[in-house]
Amino acid sequence: MARFYLVSLLICLHATSTFSRHVPQQISEPVPRYSTRRQLDTEQCRTGNLIDDCWRCDPEWEANRKKLTDCAVGFGKNAIGGRDGDVYVVTDSGNAMVWDPFPHSGSDGDGISIFGSRDVWIDHCTLANCYDGLIDATYGSTSITISNNYMLHHNEVMLMGHSDEFLDDKNMQVTIAFNYFGEGLVQRMPRCRHGYFHIVNNVYTGWQMYAIGGSANPTINSQGNVFVASDNNYSKEVTKRESYFDEWKNWNWRSEGDMMLNGAFFTPSGQETSESYIKASSMVARPSSLLTQTAQYAGTLRCRKGYGC
Repeated sequence: MARFYLVSLLICLHATSTFSRHVPQQISEPVPRYSTRRQLDTEQCRTGNLIDDCWRCDPEWEANRKKLTDCAVGFGKNAIGGRDGDVYVVTDSGNAMVWDPFPHSGSDGDGISIFGSRDVWIDHCTLANCYDGLIDATYGSTSITISNNYMLHHNEVMLMGHSDEFLDDKNMQVTIAFNYFGEGLVQRMPRCRHGYFHIVNNVYTGWQMYAIGGSANPTINSQGNVFVASDNNYSKEVTKRESYFDEWKNWNWRSEGDMMLNGAFFTPSGQETSESYIKASSMVARPSSLLTQTAQYAGTLRCRKGYGC
């Protein structure tokens, strides 16, 4: 089967949505907002979020939007998007006709679908209430970073890997970093098949079934996250394996430096040595305590020149 390797970058800087946007909850006192980026002091504006600190502390950030591609981290850090191309400005959105598309050329219900692609960065999006998944990556996709997104009100949030039988997904590497998994989420944050997954410095609040799941022996490296379980005593566990214990006991799943709140717990398995997680390590995890400062900035940004973002 032919593969299509796309070099792509998706950054949602401003978007309107059909749902009511709620600001992510604060775990503790927020860091102060600033009225204009030109007044920022470099040290004051830093939060520990490697991506945002790369550009938000630059008083001239709006003068060179393409430079934002240099701020990517994780497995998707080589995404270049349109950095080397011209800027196209849409002046008339009224002449966009779709004529007789081929079968299955339209959406299959995912908010964002990554299909047979590599070098992908999805950053600062707000996603909810899609027909299928919010973000799905399948059919041999790899070198992906999913960062700084705000996800809410959805059942099956993220699927990584097409099926247990699709072995090309064994090489999949995905970084999931600095995201805020908010209210009304049920499961798959993410749900992984095969591959290697670095889940680092995210905030999880009140999943209804589980947060991180998988089958077909994926490697899960969970570092520096905050897991806040709901009050439901049957939904305290972070993890879920779609397999029998005799099989999954050898899968490499670890929790390192994670903060477990309100009874949340992570069930590890497999090896504990760092060598077993080299392919699932893509960046240095920051202390989970820093997420009290970074979580509030997840999701779409409402940026205007000369103002805070």
